[in-house]
Formats: sequence, structure tokens, C-alpha cells
Amino acid sequence: MGKFDPYSRRELRRRRRAWLLERKTMLALQLAVAVALFAFVTPIVWFTLPIGDGRWYVLGVLHTVVVAAWLHVLHETHLASDAKAIQHVRGANGEEMTRYGLQTAKRRRRIWGWVDSIQTTGGDIDHLVLTRTGGVVVMDSKWRTRRIDPDEADRIAESARRAATRAEGVLRTKLPRERGTHRAPVRSSLTVTPLVVVWGPAQDELPPDAERGGVRFVPGRALQTWLRALDGEAMSQEAATDLLAKLREFRLDTWSPLPVPPGTRSPASLRRSRPATPPPTAARG
Repeated sequence: MGKFDPYSRRELRRRRRAWLLERKTMLALQLAVAVALFAFVTPIVWFTLPIGDGRWYVLGVLHTVVVAAWLHVLHETHLASDAKAIQHVRGANGEEMTRYGLQTAKRRRRIWGWVDSIQTTGGDIDHLVLTRTGGVVVMDSKWRTRRIDPDEADRIAESARRAATRAEGVLRTKLPRERGTHRAPVRSSLTVTPLVVVWGPAQDELPPDAERGGVRFVPGRALQTWLRALDGEAMSQEAATDLLAKLREFRLDTWSPLPVPPGTRSPASLRRSRPATPPPTAARG
């Protein structure tokens, strides 16, 4: 993964770090067991095998297996003791699967490009996609192992609409200055469409043309078909390239490596909006 990891991946790292810090004693005991195992196995291999490169190779393999097994046990123990961590693993998998789908769509010339993990006031935008013939699509990735019930579908649709609204706000800050207008609505130049991309076993349960509250739900495996069927607002390559550069600049300006909970402002945006401290004035006699 690159620098701009999805919210779920950043939150998973934060939760794992906190979980490890709370269990320092357990980690010390496990480390002691691993060192004891090294001390037990190394002399056996050293004095049993003949002198040569093979002995070093076997030692390296054994040490690697012990370290890998220890890290795997830590990972699985964390997931088993933290239910929300599993949710974030699935969320990160969904966003990464959508990224792979967008890479395929770009190769097949269905989109100009996209920007992932844009931090805004109110939460992240998973994927802001500039299509060739469908305006802007704001994709919200979901990984579900069970069928999405109507109540959950309503919540997901509302979240997707809010993400689209945030995307309109980002676009509004980037487009008007180039057109010589002030605060002109984004929808006068670009159509912003919310879309929920569902991955995992739940995508098999989605009915054809699934929609909730004006938000389309598309199985991940059908994402390419949905993008290919777009037939609406065209966007030129020059305009898309310019806008993608501005969106990446916006993401860099507002980026914080820490996960920002929905409804709060990122540290970068707080720094940017904090007024400068006025210089001290000389006291008058």
C-alpha cells in the first residue's frame, strides 16, 4: 500500500498498536519463549549438520519460521479479541478490491482516473472517480459476509449520499476559480453520482439494479459492466488531468496518517484553518 492508506487500514493499525501496548507483559513472555526456542534449536542444528552453507541455510529457515509464527499468533490473537478489528480488515479489503477494479477500468479506458482516501470534514471519501462519459462517481466500498438487510441498506445509502455531498464540497473549492465565478454549484458543470460497491459473499444476494434512496448498489464483480454502461456527461482528458492534479493536491494538504473519525476535522485542516497569532503590541506609556 502507498502513503494514502484507507481509513480502515489506518484504524486497524491504531487498534493493533493500542492492543499491543495494553499487553506488554504477554509480549515479554512470548518474546522470552521465542528466544528460548532459538537458544534450544540453534545448537542442535549447528552440531548436527555438517559444516557448510547448508547449515546456515537451515538455521535461517528455522529462525524465519519461528518469527513468522510468532507474528501470526499475535495477529490472530488480536483479531480474535477485537471484533471491530475484523470489521476494519474487511473494510480495507473492500477498498483495495475496488482499487484493483478501478485500475482495470482505467486500462480499458472507461475512466480517466481517480483519487482514493480524501480526508474531509465529516469523514473520508473512499474513491472519487472521474469517468469519461458519466461525470464524477463517488464510490463507497463495502465488504459483507451476509445479506444486507433493508435497515443496513438505508444506513449505507445515507453514508454514500453524505460522501457525495462532501465530494461536491471538495469540487466546489477547485472548479470555480478556473471558471472565473464564485461559489458556483458543482452540479452546473459536473454530475456527482454516489455508488456503493459491495464485495464478499453478500454481493451474490444483491438483486439486479439494486437501489436504495437514489443510491445504486453494485456487486464488485459487476463494476466494470456498470462503468461501461455509463452514458451521460462527457469529460475531456485535459479537464480530467487538471482536476485529478488538484484533487491530489487537496488530499496532500488535508492528509493525516491518523484515522479521523466521521464528524471531526483532520489535524491538517485544523492547522490550515487556525488563525495566525497576532504580533504583540508595544505597551503605551
